[in-house]
Amino acid sequence: MRNLIIVDMQKGQMREGNSSLISSINKYLNENKFENVFYTRYFNHEESLFYSVLEYKQMLSEDEIDICVDSVEDSFIFPKETYSLAKEQIAYLKNMGLKEMYLCGTDIDACILAIAFQLFDNGIRPYFIWPLCATKNKDKSIKEAIKPLFRRNFGEDCIVEKI
Repeated sequence: MRNLIIVDMQKGQMREGNSSLISSINKYLNENKFENVFYTRYFNHEESLFYSVLEYKQMLSEDEIDICVDSVEDSFIFPKETYSLAKEQIAYLKNMGLKEMYLCGTDIDACILAIAFQLFDNGIRPYFIWPLCATKNKDKSIKEAIKPLFRRNFGEDCIVEKI
């Protein structure tokens, strides 16, 4: 059974140079079949640490939090206000009996990483569709630099290089 989480592919996240990622993910969705497709939908608010500590003043409006990749029939949307998923969302995935999850979207060095640890800790093996993972980090070399961390923590074969 193949399952996919598309992380934070929202209009407000695409301002910083990840717009080509939209068409790449859409193409991938059209060419591949998954048993289950999940989307995360991050929203920020003035009481969050993202807002007060990181001074991240985006993802506050409905327009910014709209998902900007194609919707798959019978998919699920997980709203979130943190790097990771809520306990109830993880419980939902576990109750489905999922053992593996493919991840793509943004940011590989933040939300994707946090969700991957959470999945792994709950018995669901994460795999990363590397060409479909991005970062808004100003240092773009960070994506390649974290590969050893991913392989160490999630297994040598966790990175899917070719799609």
